[in-house]
Amino acid sequence: APREAVGYRRLFERLARVIFLQRRKTLLHALKPVAETFGRSSAELIAAAAVDGSKRPQELSLRDIAQLSRACAIVLPRSR
Repeated sequence: APREAVGYRRLFERLARVIFLQRRKTLLHALKPVAETFGRSSAELIAAAAVDGSKRPQELSLRDIAQLSRACAIVLPRSR
């Protein structure tokens, strides 16, 4: 099975849960609630991760989600 470095596991799991609960939304819109929790915009998180915000969660690869998680770990204050 492929392995990806995800950064903080709790943050990765939280992001995956949040975006997949809103499968019909694009990543840009699905990330909005978690980004706002930390006083950021979803566009900032997507830009930091260099992933396509117009994709829907089911179109993302494991690498995309791991990349997003690692970028969020840098951009966001340490997750709780």
